[in-house]
Amino acid sequence: MAPSRQANLGQQFVVGAIILVAIIGTLAAAILLTLGESAIETANVTPTATATQLLPSATGPATRVTQVTPSPTSTATVTASPSPTPVTASPTTTPHPPSATPETCRIPDAWFAYRVQRGDTLSSIGRRVGLSGIQLQRSNCLDSSTIYEGQFVYVPVQPAPIATPTLAAGTLSPSITPVLPTPGVTAGACTDPNSRITSPAPGSIVRGVTRLWGSAQTEAFDFYKLEIKPSGTGDPFVTFYDNDQPISQDVLHDLVTTRWPNGDYFVRLVVVDVTGNYPERCSVLYTFAN
Repeated sequence: MAPSRQANLGQQFVVGAIILVAIIGTLAAAILLTLGESAIETANVTPTATATQLLPSATGPATRVTQVTPSPTSTATVTASPSPTPVTASPTTTPHPPSATPETCRIPDAWFAYRVQRGDTLSSIGRRVGLSGIQLQRSNCLDSSTIYEGQFVYVPVQPAPIATPTLAAGTLSPSITPVLPTPGVTAGACTDPNSRITSPAPGSIVRGVTRLWGSAQTEAFDFYKLEIKPSGTGDPFVTFYDNDQPISQDVLHDLVTTRWPNGDYFVRLVVVDVTGNYPERCSVLYTFAN
């Protein structure tokens, strides 16, 4: 019985050892698994700075240990600023005053026409009517101070006659027979019904206050004017009346023939638009017989 019992005890020892090894292995595996999970959780936690207050120990002063966890480095973000848009300076416009419309030169109202005699100058005529030569030149719209015999110059009053030598008794002075001018005709076609003198008829003998009838109108109408010049001379037309109202088959103006000496005269109608242009001008010849 003794050997059999020893054999059973040996078998029990071996089985117990195997069970013990299995238990130890299981415990070791559990410990290793727990440590692995703890390490993973520690890696996922953001470390923070932790200040640890140590109590003074019996052997010396307490030491303050601060564990500093480095903060993540911030990355600077660069934002592109918008490029300035170039501004083009607009040119400065200097305002210009509107150009003045040239005024029409016209003879002063109620002036008389004087026929220049041999030896007359503007200065000599001006002295006889109380004006300077320059004043007379400007009033007659003359570009030059030179005048010639037979030319008409307009003056405010009839010049005083120049003194002539007294004839001796018994000397006969030659008699002068006045000659009236013969009627003339129209010097312009006058075919435009909107720029026409209709009365008096061309070639009429007129005297005193003569009413001129007709029409003076056009597109973009600005004004019309009446001009006059002696027939048979090199004198230019001179404006004696203007009006900024259009006329349609009505009175254009009352012409006073006594402002001029007797003779043949062209009376011209000029209708002007806003651009300074004019249609056909109508020029009619009349005989002044005051």
